[in-house]
Amino acid sequence: MKKVYTYYHLVFCLLTFAVSSCNHEPLENREAYLEEVEAWRSERIAELTAPTGWLALAGLFWLEEGENTFGSGLENQLIFPKKAPSEIGRFMQKGDSVWVEIAQGVDIKVKEEVIQTMGLSGQASPLIMEYGSLSWFLLQRSHRYGIRLIDSLHEARQQFKHIDHYPVDPKGKVPAKLVAFEQPETLLVRNVLDMEIPYPTEGKLVFNWEGKEASILVLDGGPAEYFLIFADATTGDETYPSGRYLYTPKVDSSGLTYIDFNKAYNPPCAFTEYATCLLPPAANRLEVAIRYGEKNYGMH
Repeated sequence: MKKVYTYYHLVFCLLTFAVSSCNHEPLENREAYLEEVEAWRSERIAELTAPTGWLALAGLFWLEEGENTFGSGLENQLIFPKKAPSEIGRFMQKGDSVWVEIAQGVDIKVKEEVIQTMGLSGQASPLIMEYGSLSWFLLQRSHRYGIRLIDSLHEARQQFKHIDHYPVDPKGKVPAKLVAFEQPETLLVRNVLDMEIPYPTEGKLVFNWEGKEASILVLDGGPAEYFLIFADATTGDETYPSGRYLYTPKVDSSGLTYIDFNKAYNPPCAFTEYATCLLPPAANRLEVAIRYGEKNYGMH
């Protein structure tokens, strides 16, 4: 295994995937890498604290078949914050068909247009309904439909300070090789609501960590990236109990890429109780300690 790792280590350096693996790294390269990670962290915080970021989530309501009234009034089935009208209207669900009907005299807008009745399911992208600082849209998880509510003035945005993280070090960026399945598979990934969500997977990334071979199954992260969900020996103590997330570039023609654990981050559930985070598959629970990336933020 040591010879295999050494081979990938040298190839990785020659391909200049990252500054982390080369022992005699020029100081200017190290500084550039540290700046790159810091820029990534700044962008991450900006997205998290944005008016529609995870810290702005104010509710998650699961629909029942038939009528689902909503508004700030306590008589509603879906109770919105007090800043919303007492009676906004109702969501209707019949099987896989969901639509909204707005009460008379209530101005709810979609794309700057006041609506009365509108179909919500089967859309290429969610239709976002707005009232003041509140906005909401339909989401689907497994066979259930829900309404996600956002408040751009949510107090969590104002209270946020920072996320603790391990010191950034190029050693946390390691070469990895894809061991692909003969045919792409669909992995059922469980979420915090105990639902199983199907995710395509091409195989696993194999890498060396402190002299031990480790691997992480990759999930579909779009045309250019893999999405990784993993737990390690720090999970539940130093880092978030439900694991951490990470994106990494897809492999090149030689089957090589890198995993930059300095960019491992807390899932949305660390910041809000209204997220539906995926949990690490059993194969992605590592025995080694990954002391890079974000530390635990909170518990929801």
